Amino acid sequence: REGNEQLLEWLPEDWNVSKTVLVQTFADNVFADKTDNGVRVTSILFTTYSEDPKYNALSLKPVYVEIIDNDITGIVLDPPQGMTVSEGIYSPLMVNLKTRPQRQSDGTPRFVTIEFFPDGQLEVIPKMVWFNSDNYTNLAKVEVRGFDDTIGEPEQHVGILQFYIRSNDERYSQLKVPDMRITIVENDRQFVEKAVTVWGDSLSPFSPYGAVVLTVPVQAVAETTVIRVSEAEPRPAVGSAAPPKVGTVGFRVSGTYSFEPHGKTFNQPVQINCEYDVIAAAEAGGQLVFYTSKDSLDGPWIPVEGGSPTFRSGFASVQTFSFSFYYVGASSFAPPPPAQVSPPPIDPCYGLVKPKGDEVTETEYALIALLAVENLLGLSSLVAYVAWRQRQKLRIIHVNNDDDMIGGDIKDDDMNKPLAQLGTNDPMLLPGPHVGQLAVTDSAFTESVATGVVESFVRKDASLAE
Repeated sequence: REGNEQLLEWLPEDWNVSKTVLVQTFADNVFADKTDNGVRVTSILFTTYSEDPKYNALSLKPVYVEIIDNDITGIVLDPPQGMTVSEGIYSPLMVNLKTRPQRQSDGTPRFVTIEFFPDGQLEVIPKMVWFNSDNYTNLAKVEVRGFDDTIGEPEQHVGILQFYIRSNDERYSQLKVPDMRITIVENDRQFVEKAVTVWGDSLSPFSPYGAVVLTVPVQAVAETTVIRVSEAEPRPAVGSAAPPKVGTVGFRVSGTYSFEPHGKTFNQPVQINCEYDVIAAAEAGGQLVFYTSKDSLDGPWIPVEGGSPTFRSGFASVQTFSFSFYYVGASSFAPPPPAQVSPPPIDPCYGLVKPKGDEVTETEYALIALLAVENLLGLSSLVAYVAWRQRQKLRIIHVNNDDDMIGGDIKDDDMNKPLAQLGTNDPMLLPGPHVGQLAVTDSAFTESVATGVVESFVRKDASLAE
């Protein structure tokens, strides 16, 4: 027994009789031990005491003893052999340590942390739990659920949960915990089918809504109609795109979705919303287009005409009056617009009764004559008016003392001035016609005019022209 002296005695009569010594550990025999100390080696020392000097204080070799600890370092999981979870719903996983971490030489406890690394199919909260020499038996609760994606997968698929141990305990620092296989129950379906009334509805085969959503507005259908939305082709892997379909230039960066009944038309446009891979779209060129096929996945595929498509931050939207197949494609250039058929030219005589012959009728002659007379009357009126306006002006031409001819129109502010104030160089136009005697008084001009229109004046010793 470790650290416990034992005495064996032989007498001369039984010097050759073998005697047995029981060797056991203190741990688990004297006190409860939950620490994994691993495999360790100790020794048993021997000392002799005897009145016979030959046997007294003999030098004997120690006996080495290997101690194998029955406490095995590890973690306890509940449930221990995997578990079943659902997408989007957390289920508990209980964790604690099997053995007590060793204490340090100064008596302080050592620590153990367990980190959880789920694959892309799982989510875990929290990501790490922590234990030491005092709380190693406490149960830590970890929540595990299937990642709630929007991809139609098999009804049950598998996720992998990995564990990583960090510790300043030698035994725990070397611990390797096997991966846990977790069964995931799928909550997304390959399709959704629903009877839609005149009040409209929203449909998506995925939960929560995502990947693709169809919105049918009020009064889009005249009567209750069974509508089916399904994922005809799954989305490509994240960051990658599917090759262009025959007759298209756009790499497929979304799932291909079928809206049934194919060819169904609506009174109001229905709206299709779907996700697309932003990274894959950028690598393919960044030009995004909705493609549609009216018949099957084999095509022909053409760009959607109209519908006000929008593409923003991984979400695409388009409106349509009919059902078919749809997907989002990306390319380095926009596809050519569909060929436009020019409408036939409009006949300017459409709706008019064509004459029976090429001859001009009497009515048409009368109309032409009436228009000609009207034009002549208008022209003659214009000429008469111009002539009348010309008769309203009186032009005075006079000569100064040097016999220089000066003439022009009267200014408005000169109408009330006597000729003497106008100066010899100021021409004057008097409004007319003037009937009777027109008296012009001036130091240089003194004339009278008989009935008529005055055209000009000259020096008083000159003749008057009418």
